Formats: sequence, structure tokens, C-alpha cells
Amino acid sequence: ILISCFFLYMYYNVLHMNTTTLSLRIDPELKQFLVDLGANQDRSISYIVNEVLTKYSELQKEQQAGILEALESLDRGEYIEHADVMSWLDSWGTANHQEPPRPMISVCK
Repeated sequence: ILISCFFLYMYYNVLHMNTTTLSLRIDPELKQFLVDLGANQDRSISYIVNEVLTKYSELQKEQQAGILEALESLDRGEYIEHADVMSWLDSWGTANHQEPPRPMISVCK
């Protein structure tokens, strides 16, 4: 009966999941790593790959949003001089640690 419950559970999840199939070629060592990772977590390789791709896509969305925000600030004339950033970074770990530079605002665009 335990096996029947498991298959019923899996059947229900497959029918009610909003997913689609993706076929791709990967390095055999990477596949084995994903299989082992799934086995260690008692998860399928599909679950592991879905989690990885979800996290990756979220990171990419954040990076793209950050780039767009930076471009918009440049359009508004807000910027930080490279030399100011380098001076701040060079101060890390020293007795003369500086505060982060503040953006300058250019009136002319």
C-alpha cells in the first residue's frame, strides 16, 4: 500500500505541476554530480536542475535590474569618478579606511 500511495502522489504532482520539458546536453561529470546531489537530498535530478535554473534566473534578473538602474542614474547625470572608487577600495583594511564615495550630479548631460 505504501508503494501505491507513492505512485498516486507522484501521479498527482505530475498532473498538477505547471512545468514543461527541456532537453539539453551537459558534461557527463556534471550530470553525475547532479545525480549524486539529488540522491544525497532525496530529490530527483529534475528537481535539482529546476532549483539551480530558478536561482540562476533570479540572479540574472537582479543583475539586469542593477544595470538598468545604473544606466538610468547616468542618464540623470549621477556618477562616481573611477579615481574616487579606487581610492575608497584601496583604503579597505587600512588604518585610513574611507567612507564610500557619494555620487556626483552633473547638471549638463
